[in-house]
Amino acid sequence: MEFEGVPFVVDDAFNDNTYLEMRLTQKIELTYMFSGEARRLAFSRLMREPLAAMQTRVNELLKID
Repeated sequence: MEFEGVPFVVDDAFNDNTYLEMRLTQKIELTYMFSGEARRLAFSRLMREPLAAMQTRVNELLKID
């Protein structure tokens, strides 16, 4: 993937420490963004569509109506 000949990500751009820092930052942001009850509601709404799509696909594979 390039933009005007300049690669977006260099192969060695991310090491173990970089991944750890990104993961911790995301965890902190997602954890403290909402209170406990608000977090459950937000993530249930966020995951509703993907979970429904997965359930539909499983039903198709298992031939369940």
